[in-house]
Amino acid sequence: MTRAIFVGVAAGIALFLTVVRAQDPTPSQHHKILAMEEGVWDAEITMTVPGQDAAKSKGVETNRLMAGKWLISEVKAEFFGQPFEGHGVNGYDAKKGKYVATWVDTMSTHIDFMDGTYDEKSKTLTLSADTEDPSSGKPMKMRLETQFKDDDTRTTTHYVQMDGQKEFGKFMEIKYTKRKK
Repeated sequence: MTRAIFVGVAAGIALFLTVVRAQDPTPSQHHKILAMEEGVWDAEITMTVPGQDAAKSKGVETNRLMAGKWLISEVKAEFFGQPFEGHGVNGYDAKKGKYVATWVDTMSTHIDFMDGTYDEKSKTLTLSADTEDPSSGKPMKMRLETQFKDDDTRTTTHYVQMDGQKEFGKFMEIKYTKRKK
């Protein structure tokens, strides 16, 4: 009986290791795109609210790459005189063939799930989500376009399409400058 249990456990471990080895843990060329965001970045934020002057603020984004595959982000800023904090996880889902991301922040009570693609020619990562307006709770679509200017500068532009609107409108632009080590 003891031998049968040992053989069963050994077979289970062998199967587990076979499955783990079949999944390539090596970061791919897609993960190199995520690695471009690693480090500490100073952010100049401009929010566009229809009918009002643009609101400007500053923030800091700190990104670290986990196992060469997952970009873990922490953002601290101030919006409209209130402290803001956000956290994201970005990666590449090989099964979907898309970049994937999650986002939570102090302005909302839900988690955003995004996916998208990278365009090598324009050096732009585009992520999209079906989400909700944090102020009204109504459905909206969101699109984030991050253009990599060079190793030390990138710009993320946020577009939203509110429930009932036909077009996306620019909501926010963040210009990032990487801090020197």
